[in-house]
Amino acid sequence: MFVNRFFKTEVGQDVIEYALLCALVAFTGAGLALSIGLNIDTAYNTIDSKHKQAHGNAFGKGHGSGNPGRGNPGGNSEGDGGAGDGNGNP
Repeated sequence: MFVNRFFKTEVGQDVIEYALLCALVAFTGAGLALSIGLNIDTAYNTIDSKHKQAHGNAFGKGHGSGNPGRGNPGGNSEGDGGAGDGNGNP
């Protein structure tokens, strides 16, 4: 009885319209959040790759990749910053 009256009155129609409007806003917001999230992820990946490239240019390729416990901090005897094996070998 209450359900029949609910769907026959104007109030029921308004509730359905508001529910549809809320669903539309929710889906639009979710789509925008997903799109913005993907753009932010792309921006962070770009910044990270440029940071790694700049770090490589500043310190030389393979900086710090040697074994400092064996006397070689990552460079070879020519001082070019190349990756060493920890024994003074390039």
